[in-house]
Amino acid sequence: MNQKNKNSSLNLNKINSWIFDLDNTLYHPSLKIFEEIDSRMQKFISLRLGISLKKAWTLQKEYFRKYGATLKGLMKFHQIDPKQFLNYVQKIDLEKIKVNPELKSALAKLNGTKIVYTNSTKNYANRILKRLGLKKSFDGIFDIIDANYIPKPSYRSYKMLLKNFNLIPEESIIFEDLPQNLVPASKLGMRTVWVKNEETQNLRNNYALSVNFTTKNLTEWIQKLTRKL
Repeated sequence: MNQKNKNSSLNLNKINSWIFDLDNTLYHPSLKIFEEIDSRMQKFISLRLGISLKKAWTLQKEYFRKYGATLKGLMKFHQIDPKQFLNYVQKIDLEKIKVNPELKSALAKLNGTKIVYTNSTKNYANRILKRLGLKKSFDGIFDIIDANYIPKPSYRSYKMLLKNFNLIPEESIIFEDLPQNLVPASKLGMRTVWVKNEETQNLRNNYALSVNFTTKNLTEWIQKLTRKL
């Protein structure tokens, strides 16, 4: 087995903080929650900029690739109010997300500080966590507003996260579905876990040096890690 996939090689005694991405990490991407957000982003851009949905989609993806979040490009080039944008795109139905008692139990076995780190807002994150039954499983949420609207994978955003919660990067591990978001974390000294899925599984070669561990199932990975506790 590849060393990068041996979660048993992780020394739990050296990990004091557990950092989790939200969308497509704490719930499975097959629920297509983020696809709904994607669609609302497209509609918002089309309405606000007076362009076709096709052009809005192209612009949306261009800004995402360049800045890590569409909002950053909209703020920089179109003076879009971030609160209006976020309120609009995050107004979605979350009924498809169900309580996950297995993940809740697994998280409870992790000693240390547990943080949700997201490019969305606390309000949206709390709605997700409530649906999952995980609102009491985390010690805090670091959102896009806390990061002064500087999104992952900007290095500055990670630095603000660490400062906000007084975290030591060498004693931290981060879980992400997008491997590009693990690059700054790895450079800072964090251990990294890529929670890959069908849409992102072919990206590994581009970010291999920044990925310590990989898994297709977050709950199972944590369960295996904590089995010896």
